[in-house]
Amino acid sequence: MPAVRARADRVHLHLHAMTSPAAIANRLATLDNALDAGCAELTAAVGEYKRLGIEAADADLAAEIAYARAYLSIEGPEYLRKQIAVTASAELRHKARIAGHLVTTQKEALFSLREGLRRLHTQIDSARTMAANARAEIGIDITNWRP
Repeated sequence: MPAVRARADRVHLHLHAMTSPAAIANRLATLDNALDAGCAELTAAVGEYKRLGIEAADADLAAEIAYARAYLSIEGPEYLRKQIAVTASAELRHKARIAGHLVTTQKEALFSLREGLRRLHTQIDSARTMAANARAEIGIDITNWRP
């Protein structure tokens, strides 16, 4: 969530400050570590999203069943049966709504994490370009060079 964004901000690539291949390699290593941590965080957030989705579905089902049981167990006119059923299932419907909002919040957090990872990818691409430029400037021609 915000951790990836903060991590991306901490490892923000200062293009004008890095000119040596060693400094660029260090920055790439830092960005790579931040990317690995962000991917792990995203994986955990996806798992949480799935868990919350299941909980929301279960809560919704429980509210529907409580409503139906209350409605069917009461004798009398329909309007009275509906009101009693609504009252009997109100707490469970409230919990189902909260669970649904938690799913929505987690989904937004996933989008935020993905955006943070995109920023890290962009910074890695910029650092790779800088590394290529630095190698070209000092005349290093290593085909499989990796920082």
